[in-house]
Amino acid sequence: MSTTRLLLVEDDPEDVAIFRRHLPESSQLTVVTTLAAGLTAVAGGGFNVAFVDYRLGADSGLELVRATRATGNPLAIVVTTGQDIDLLGENALLAGATDFLPKADICTSAIARAGDRPFGHTFEQFMIVWQR
Repeated sequence: MSTTRLLLVEDDPEDVAIFRRHLPESSQLTVVTTLAAGLTAVAGGGFNVAFVDYRLGADSGLELVRATRATGNPLAIVVTTGQDIDLLGENALLAGATDFLPKADICTSAIARAGDRPFGHTFEQFMIVWQR
């Protein structure tokens, strides 16, 4: 079984602890706490998927999504949030996120599934599935 390399960009230590508790066994986690550190880590490569908090202090995790997509990087990026999921889901997908995940739904299976969705689905495709 190969190791899945995960990047977590999260500034709340409690949320990092929750994420660590739900890591799949075959995962290796790197945690950074700022947008700047997240951008550096993504640019360095080597990750299968990145989980990015929507709110990183005064910054937005969507900035990381937009910057990553602007370089053509196809990394799977999941935006996490404790906020209104409907509005955030739309914003995250429009910015280029692969998916979004409410923090209340973080569990081992959700983390494991994150790498299964390749980047490239459209907002329209998401809305068709979401409305079913």
